[in-house]
Amino acid sequence: MVWPPSPYCPDCYSKTRFKKFIRTGKLLEFTVSCIGNNRAVYGVVDLSGIRLFGSIKGQSIYNGIGVRMTNCGVLTEDAVFYNFETF
Repeated sequence: MVWPPSPYCPDCYSKTRFKKFIRTGKLLEFTVSCIGNNRAVYGVVDLSGIRLFGSIKGQSIYNGIGVRMTNCGVLTEDAVFYNFETF
């Protein structure tokens, strides 16, 4: 996986390409952020070998629970985000 996207691999210089991947996986670990009155859960998710860090929504959250990517993108300040929900 190459991030940010590039036409060539930075290690071997072979051509890269986009491919579809499964949007479901499992939560490997998580943490809870409490700033002021805002509570948010963030965690590391494994999607078939691709590990991403993102926000987690759900009623019951624990290591190993199944998650589904609901949204992803790039913010105006070039920050990448990933959102997941439990199932």
